[in-house]
Amino acid sequence: VALALQWGAAEGIYVQVHRGSAAQGRNLVKVRMGAKEVINYPNGDRFEGEILHDQPHGYGKLTHAASGDVLEGRFLHGQFQGHGKMTHAASGFVYEGQFHHDQPHGKGELTHANGA
Repeated sequence: VALALQWGAAEGIYVQVHRGSAAQGRNLVKVRMGAKEVINYPNGDRFEGEILHDQPHGYGKLTHAASGDVLEGRFLHGQFQGHGKMTHAASGFVYEGQFHHDQPHGKGELTHANGA
């Protein structure tokens, strides 16, 4: 097994793992950790932020194309998890607090569009 690490300020950490010998053929596993990227989904949704295994992981911002709603904060393996902020575009409501599996969960604060 060969391991290569590479760091770039804009790219994050790249890990390449080679398994097997040249005679057996090699399997390459490439993982980007902390990379800042943009994912444009087929439904029009857009994610900007850190990724791991081609999915949101770390800090980022997900904008839903259909509704205009925005989730900004921590993602864990593609799901909104931990502390973050959700802005509901149609009503102007903003929830800032804890999330679990993409849903508000635990302590948080809901602010109305009029600031109340």
